[in-house]
Amino acid sequence: MSEKTGISYVRSRAEAPPEVTELAQAGKTMEAIKLYREMTGGTMDEAKKVVGGQ
Repeated sequence: MSEKTGISYVRSRAEAPPEVTELAQAGKTMEAIKLYREMTGGTMDEAKKVVGGQ
């Protein structure tokens, strides 16, 4: 739906894969971002927002 409206959608940390959330909570931000991108195919910006909780 976001593709049709032109509005980007970013998952919240609660919707991130549990493995990503665990890494982020452990302070392993870079590892969490990398894993998020591998698991979801998301962009770097999306991964940073999800992992950073922004």
